[in-house]
Amino acid sequence: MTTKQPFGDYVAARFGGLLSGGLHPPGEDACALEAVSQWRGLVWTDDPRHVGLPDIRSLNDGLWTSDAKRTQAMIPLVEALSGYREWTRARKTAFRKRIGLETVRQILADLPSLPLAIRDQCRAARTLAEANAAARAAGCNADAYTADCAADAAVIAADATGATYAGRRVRLMAGTAVLVAACRLWVKAAEETE
Repeated sequence: MTTKQPFGDYVAARFGGLLSGGLHPPGEDACALEAVSQWRGLVWTDDPRHVGLPDIRSLNDGLWTSDAKRTQAMIPLVEALSGYREWTRARKTAFRKRIGLETVRQILADLPSLPLAIRDQCRAARTLAEANAAARAAGCNADAYTADCAADAAVIAADATGATYAGRRVRLMAGTAVLVAACRLWVKAAEETE
């Protein structure tokens, strides 16, 4: 991959420093993947396969309190994954497994709406089988914790966290906190998975 400037600098210059949620026609607003397509000189798209990234649309399109918060979390994520296209199959598989496991251990385990025993089961998961069992106990679709759907799982967790609080603003703030945690988890997994 060859680009002229860091992704964050590109977003600042081309999109006024903000990423948006959803799908956009080519123009002023862009989600993370659309911005990556332009940063890489590709046709405008939010197709993760085309831009060479895992599917981060659920994270980008989650219920953020603001585009500024979304951008602050998504830029480091995109930068950490910028070489994803060149990763070996083994590294991609290890990354997806780690995301799946850590989503259960670090995000699902912190949902205040879950009984303490299930939260403890989530935290204690050491394998994907244990993570899937914990996710099932929590009433979640276990398949979401094994591969590319971990972003969806984080968004579900964000929605569930927000649903335990009254008031739209408080729900958005709770959901944003979970989405920020998910983005950080992905960045850490990208940096540590080889």
